[in-house]
Amino acid sequence: MIIYDPDGRDITMAEYVARYPTEGVVADTDTPTGHHVATLWVGIDDRLTPTGPPLIYETLVTGPGAWHGHTERYATRDQATAGHHQIVADLTTQPDRHRPRYPTHSPDRSGTLPRHDHRP
Repeated sequence: MIIYDPDGRDITMAEYVARYPTEGVVADTDTPTGHHVATLWVGIDDRLTPTGPPLIYETLVTGPGAWHGHTERYATRDQATAGHHQIVADLTTQPDRHRPRYPTHSPDRSGTLPRHDHRP
């Protein structure tokens, strides 16, 4: 298993363990709709395809309704931060919307791919 630092470079498990407490949380938001949105540097590549940059950041939504369990993956901290803010904005304006679907982006455009469906 390869572990990546926040910039996408290989690191050891010891380095990951040392860095995660201070670098792991990218953004953490509780919304007025009762949802919690957490974006983290996970350090482990979770690509669904063998091409493109490692997807080492994750945003996860917990809370009521169709949004619960929604997950997005990103290659960079900037993408993860932007994705986090977009999801929080969507939750605020569309809390009852059915399962959110974000477009699949080719890695050369943004490096983000949606994770498999976590439908309850």
